Amino acid sequence: MSVEQPIFPAYGTGQLIATNTTAVNVTNLPKDSKQLMLTAIGQNCYVRVTDSADTSVATVADLLVNTTNFRLISKGELSRLSVVSPGGAGQLHVIGCDGQTGM
Repeated sequence: MSVEQPIFPAYGTGQLIATNTTAVNVTNLPKDSKQLMLTAIGQNCYVRVTDSADTSVATVADLLVNTTNFRLISKGELSRLSVVSPGGAGQLHVIGCDGQTGM
């Protein structure tokens, strides 16, 4: 038996980040949300979320599937994100949210 657990996006906190073959660092993640919803647009993206100054990302980090899926991750105290698209130009939509995790 499954239990439905809704996701509550923090509207107004969303960001659209241009991605490319060179890593892009983002330090202004939503502060008051427990999770981040990440959606790749146009290209697969590799993402690393951390609290350290090292925001380097490689293709061994988390994979987001190209526009057919989204990833919901627990943010905790993590405050920095790095993203790269090995396939070229794309976008990553990042929005803070509360609700279900582990998708």
